[in-house]
Amino acid sequence: MRSRVRVAIQGVERIAVPAGTFEAVRVVYTIEKNRGAETYEALVHRQVPRFLVRERFPNGSSIELVEIAP
Repeated sequence: MRSRVRVAIQGVERIAVPAGTFEAVRVVYTIEKNRGAETYEALVHRQVPRFLVRERFPNGSSIELVEIAP
């Protein structure tokens, strides 16, 4: 099964999470599923190495970076 995905880059912002404060790119993506479209929002570290800083899910829950360890 394939689903159509639409992605929008909405700029750069400074975000604070338990692991620290980061410059992050806001990425909003919508997945068109059989039961309807679901929109997610991810904040990804602006510089390499890129990593997920925070993500918000359609049900209102979210995850965020707590620690960076070698």
